[in-house]
Amino acid sequence: MSGYGFTVPGDAVPKGRPRTARIGGRTITRTPSRTKNYEAVIKACAAGQAPPSPLEGPLRVTILEVRRRPKRLNRKRDPDDRMPCDTRPDVDNIAKVVLDALDGWWWNDDGQVCELHATKMYAERGGRPSLVVHVERVDHGG
Repeated sequence: MSGYGFTVPGDAVPKGRPRTARIGGRTITRTPSRTKNYEAVIKACAAGQAPPSPLEGPLRVTILEVRRRPKRLNRKRDPDDRMPCDTRPDVDNIAKVVLDALDGWWWNDDGQVCELHATKMYAERGGRPSLVVHVERVDHGG
């Protein structure tokens, strides 16, 4: 698989809901600081792997979130390898924080992303949590 990729160690933080407030007749929208901080972590991990200039054309983004395995899944009868995760946070909120962190830097606009594959798994037994991101151009041909 050609393209650009990077890994963010640790637990992923989903995109938080923006907060709005009316101050002096104006509406102010604020992104939660937890989201901003995690976007900064993504940017720091992606910095060394970034394309030399923003990617052009249609793009495919693949995101794998590996979550910490809960104690209830560490019994002897449970498999040792990765397992699908069906708990919060929602996989679409994980994808959104990644797309927003790379927007305007790895590509000009996240509207260029025509394929998005996001997967959420529990780590293998003894494994560590991480977020793995891969970005590649999509061929125009059939």
